[in-house]
Amino acid sequence: MSDKKFDVLLIYNNLDYNAVEILASKLEDAGLRVWFDRWQIIPGSTWRNEYFQAIAEAQIIFVCIGPKSLDEYSKNQLAIAIFRRESRKDCVIIPVLLPGSSLEDIPPELKDVQ
Repeated sequence: MSDKKFDVLLIYNNLDYNAVEILASKLEDAGLRVWFDRWQIIPGSTWRNEYFQAIAEAQIIFVCIGPKSLDEYSKNQLAIAIFRRESRKDCVIIPVLLPGSSLEDIPPELKDVQ
């Protein structure tokens, strides 16, 4: 493990919350430090600052893709993650297909991820 606060940050469509929470729990059970917005952001706080700090710290960013694909909020998060990957080269972005989704649901921005 690194000295960073989080190993994995999860980006997802809110409609996929239940599946992503299960994934987050399994990742934590495996010993990873997970940034899952609903666990980390305190209601009424400045969530944007917390998100930017978490994305700067995360080693891995999972983009969780469900059958509804990404909403506008998660697309904005993905754009920030891609900018970070391209500018700092110290993180990995991994598309994660949730139940009910397929390869066709992967956003064009992630088609080049191998």
